[in-house]
Amino acid sequence: VPKLSYLKTLADQLADLRYNQFQLYIESRVYAYKGLEEYLVGQDVLTCEEIQELDEYCKERFIDLVPNQNSLGHMQPWLCLPDFAPLGITREDGAKTTTMDPLNPGSIALVERIYNGMMDAYSSKLMNIGMDEPFELGMGQTKEACEKYGVGTVYTDYLNKVIALTK
Repeated sequence: VPKLSYLKTLADQLADLRYNQFQLYIESRVYAYKGLEEYLVGQDVLTCEEIQELDEYCKERFIDLVPNQNSLGHMQPWLCLPDFAPLGITREDGAKTTTMDPLNPGSIALVERIYNGMMDAYSSKLMNIGMDEPFELGMGQTKEACEKYGVGTVYTDYLNKVIALTK
């Protein structure tokens, strides 16, 4: 987990290069999500106050600090927890994957908890919802729906639910 001082150095470099956006990519449980504290015990996390300080630091440099939070693929740090393991796609061989099951209502509920636990730290009106690389979509418990409706439809239905959370 990068320290605040390092993130400020990156913001300075971005400002020197005349960038006007800094997307803080979050793939793991590296942020102190409000309402999810029990899942962060022992984790090295960035606090809400640190993100707010970085946000203000970026604004002073005319940079928009944009959260970039995975919401479908790259969810292994959450899916490895017993409470959230049932939300992951399980391949036919029983292996767990890093992609959430978009057909499970618990998946969108977890994403909503994550978003609610982090969004007040950012002043940006933008957000990258990180819907890339759901490699296992169409496997396991999503196979039948993806064969019936198409992977694109299953993906888009979930995408629309995630987008609705950001409004």
